[in-house]
Amino acid sequence: MLEERSYDEVVCALGSSESEQLSAAVEACELTGTKISVIPSIYKYMSSSPAIDVVGNIPMMNIRRIPLDNIGNAALKRMVDIAGSLVLLVLTSPIMLASMLIIRITMGKHVIFRQQRVGLNKKIFTMYKLRSMRDSAEKDTAWSTENDPRRTKFGAFIRKFSIDELPQLVNVLKGDMSLVGPRPEIPFYVNDFKDKIPMYMIKHQVKPGMTGLAQINGYRGDTSIEKRIEFDVQYIENWNFFLDISILLRTALSGFMNKEKISEKQKKKKTYRPEKYNMNKNKAKIDLMALIMFLPSIIALAVIPVVLRITTVVTDLKQTYMYNGGSVVTGDEGTTYQLIDVYSQGKGLLTMVLAIVMIFMALVCCLSLFRRIEKRSLVYVGCSFVIVVMSLISAAMSDYTRIAFFGEYDRAEGFWTIACYFVMFLFSMYAFRTSGNFRFLMYGLFFCVGVNFILGVTQVTGHNLLQQQWFMNLIADSDLRGAISGTSFYTAQQLANGSLYHSNYMGSFTGLVVPLLTVMAMYAETKLQRVLYIVFHAMSISLLVGSAARSGVVAVAAALIVGIIVFARQIAKHWKPCVILVASAAVVFVGANFALGNKLFERIPSLFEDAVGLIVPAAEEDSDLFSKLPLREISTPADGTLVLTGQNDTMTVGYDKETYNYTFTGSDGEPITDVQSYIFNEYPELKIAYKPAEMRAAISMGDLTMTYAVDENGNMSSVSGETLKYSSDGMYGLKTDEGLVVADINGKTLYIEYDSEYKNLAFTEYNDGDEYGTNISGVLTYLFPDTDFSDVALRTEASSDTSSIRDVIAMYFYGNSRSSLMFDLVNGKKIEMIDYRTTDPIIPENAEHIGFEGKEKVGSSRGYIWSRTLPLLKNCLIKGYGADTFTYEFPQNDVLAKYYAYSDYNEGFYITVDKPHNMYLQMFYSNGLIALVAFLGIAVFYLVDCFRLYALRKTYRREQIMGTAVMLGIVGYLAAGIFNDSVVSVAPMFWVLLGTGAALNTINRRMDRNVQLDEEYAPVEEERMPTPEENEKDRQVAKAGEILAAAMRAELDKKAEEKADRTITRDDVNSLLESVRALKSEGSTDEENTEKTPEDSDDNG
Repeated sequence: MLEERSYDEVVCALGSSESEQLSAAVEACELTGTKISVIPSIYKYMSSSPAIDVVGNIPMMNIRRIPLDNIGNAALKRMVDIAGSLVLLVLTSPIMLASMLIIRITMGKHVIFRQQRVGLNKKIFTMYKLRSMRDSAEKDTAWSTENDPRRTKFGAFIRKFSIDELPQLVNVLKGDMSLVGPRPEIPFYVNDFKDKIPMYMIKHQVKPGMTGLAQINGYRGDTSIEKRIEFDVQYIENWNFFLDISILLRTALSGFMNKEKISEKQKKKKTYRPEKYNMNKNKAKIDLMALIMFLPSIIALAVIPVVLRITTVVTDLKQTYMYNGGSVVTGDEGTTYQLIDVYSQGKGLLTMVLAIVMIFMALVCCLSLFRRIEKRSLVYVGCSFVIVVMSLISAAMSDYTRIAFFGEYDRAEGFWTIACYFVMFLFSMYAFRTSGNFRFLMYGLFFCVGVNFILGVTQVTGHNLLQQQWFMNLIADSDLRGAISGTSFYTAQQLANGSLYHSNYMGSFTGLVVPLLTVMAMYAETKLQRVLYIVFHAMSISLLVGSAARSGVVAVAAALIVGIIVFARQIAKHWKPCVILVASAAVVFVGANFALGNKLFERIPSLFEDAVGLIVPAAEEDSDLFSKLPLREISTPADGTLVLTGQNDTMTVGYDKETYNYTFTGSDGEPITDVQSYIFNEYPELKIAYKPAEMRAAISMGDLTMTYAVDENGNMSSVSGETLKYSSDGMYGLKTDEGLVVADINGKTLYIEYDSEYKNLAFTEYNDGDEYGTNISGVLTYLFPDTDFSDVALRTEASSDTSSIRDVIAMYFYGNSRSSLMFDLVNGKKIEMIDYRTTDPIIPENAEHIGFEGKEKVGSSRGYIWSRTLPLLKNCLIKGYGADTFTYEFPQNDVLAKYYAYSDYNEGFYITVDKPHNMYLQMFYSNGLIALVAFLGIAVFYLVDCFRLYALRKTYRREQIMGTAVMLGIVGYLAAGIFNDSVVSVAPMFWVLLGTGAALNTINRRMDRNVQLDEEYAPVEEERMPTPEENEKDRQVAKAGEILAAAMRAELDKKAEEKADRTITRDDVNSLLESVRALKSEGSTDEENTEKTPEDSDDNG
């Protein structure tokens, strides 16, 4: 046969008695070169992967070799058992101790129940459990069942949650058991089952376990032994390390609860409610693999916002130090700058790590993850790709490339972080494959809210954890522990910023969380869930109030308006409960506001004022901010002078190298009258005011004040004629001596004289034993009363104690010397404006602006920021300046406008504007208009999709409530983005929830169309719940059916009795035989007709 035709392969299946034919078949195949496969006659006894051993030259088939026969595998499993049992013993010890105490109180002295079980290689060992039944009930042949009457009440509880099995961790440590394996049985049942159930004894080839493959698949307790053995054998033959880990995870998530009921109480029947029915009937099952796939997104949402890490950021960019401060480190490799960060670097690092994990999981599981991609999701993918590409181009072409890629030191939101956001977004969208994962996402949100609540409470109450040394040491890098204080980094004062860097970002956080938790609390499925949602909802509201973030109020209000529109039909149907709920909430808030001294609504009026200020045009007299300042412009022209332009005059400040004096000239070329005020660091009590125009000096110390005139010879004399005068306490004295004024200050002597050569006052200090004395210069401030510059002061002092030239100039307004603008006299020739940290020269400017005239202070100076940001955007139509580079491109030298805009906060000239305070302007500026349009495309496409799916529905199922909750959270965050920036403390939450929302839209759309999501995730079909009227009709039909059945049974019983009484005759038998012959004759005729009818021979049969 093989020679006549060519065969690819021969499959030989012969019995054990046909071995000679098997040999002939193999030889024939060898001669013709044909492949042959043999099905052994004992195949039903073989494992799924038999092994071949070779002894000498003879092969031996090991029909049941298991992976744990390998020494390495056995050693690995034993190491996991030891480590896992030790850890679990420590973690569960409080539960075990408490349970043992209760058992001791309720059941007496016998706390641990010991029982003989069959283990590895059929060896008997003693297994430990917590006693859950009465002493007389637990015997070696007892088999526990559901609702077992032998259980105690507490025993039922610990059996329900498998707490009674925790002592078996000791068996694992001893080596009698393993964490994972087949469950051990009592010897009595082993002897009984081994002859009844095939392959039962195979389970004793490995150590028994505390949990196993059968248990996580629902076969524990009083269930099918055959199915248990099937799963046990499957586990034994296919063991690997990751299978054990998977079983342990599934046990931890859901497998430790069994089906035993704690009590026999029946649940009270609830009134039929269509809304509840539609939500509850589609309860999503927990799928472990789907949960593991989505786990990185849950971690991102839960953990990233709460990460706090005190670390040092080192940079060689001088401008970073100029704008942000820090410390200067000079070494062999040059000068570097060190800055302390708490809120951002740790979050940014974890964001990158989780994004890398997501990418790895997507690559490994790409076939499963992207198996069925909905075309709509490609819109998100395309827009995300555009944003990432434009962000990359903008970063690569930025003037500050390093910042653009890695982010600013205290923001960490460069290109890499932005790219990670979109990895999280797309991964969450595709990894969220079953609505059962939403519960775990909410657990992560609870954790995040809870941690921020704890931190926020300590901040509002004045016990900020971030200012406690022990806590700072806990979160600080090792080299910073003990070396930092609460003033080394930003911490909010009496405001709740949690772990989010600034209280403003609490507005974005609560705008995202509050609407989501509100909806979930309203439609909670169980009382426990409702309580949880309400508790954490209250925490998030408290954070909003404690932060005083008006952006959060706007966000919640926007989400509320959208929510009213979406649930309009529900609200109209249940308007009375809604009114009661709103009224109750209003009463609670008003009462709480009264109790807290108007803390809740303190900033609400300012919010309305800003809203009105943005809409209503500013008055003409208010539209010019420079008209409200002492100066309109500051400039440092090339001639080395300083030009100050007032409202009506211009003052040119120069320096006379011959007299070492500053000169002040008006626009008409005439000198401007000034008053010179002297103070001394060595003598803080001494103050001198000298008027050059009048040649008079007023000297005061304590309550002693004297005025002296200077004659044409430079001699000083008292105007009052007194030559000697002391203060009331005798500590200070002034006297004239040969044209000089001698000041006695607490026993020290200072000579004050007029220097005719330099035309200014000179000061000489004499100490005991000092023959010549020491010249001191003091601090000289020039004032300009009764001029156009009456609110301007110029304070001058020497840069060193040995210099007689006052080369450092500080200009301030309105006598507020704490907010000063610094200038430097370079080589006595040129006056330059300088940065007060680096002393580098900077050029003052009145920056270009667009709009917001007269509204610069609106929204905590956001009007000023936006007006100066808009001109920058003309260069961002294609690419941006690069992510996180706003600080370096914003006109920071716009000192006069900044001074005015931030005057309410006494921030001064040097405040650094490091962000646009608008997420959309931030994206426009950083990545360009194209990226902004792509982002708006994502947001608008998502919201439109949500409105189509969720708006104005009569009823909502579970997945629709989830989708609506997420949508309102997204709306809140987008609304907060009008006043806040994207920040790594909150943005990962937004992108994860946005991806989850997009996935929920896909799930709901397919459920609406009854389209299967995946082979393993088929949606539950919508079934209509019968109405009460239909139930009543069914009951009536059932009752009628019972009556009819009873009548039929009675009729049948009557006929049976008659039949039993009747005697069968020969005529009856003959009649029956005739009937059978007639039936057979009809059947043969039908068969003949069937064969002869061509229509009936068609293949349709």
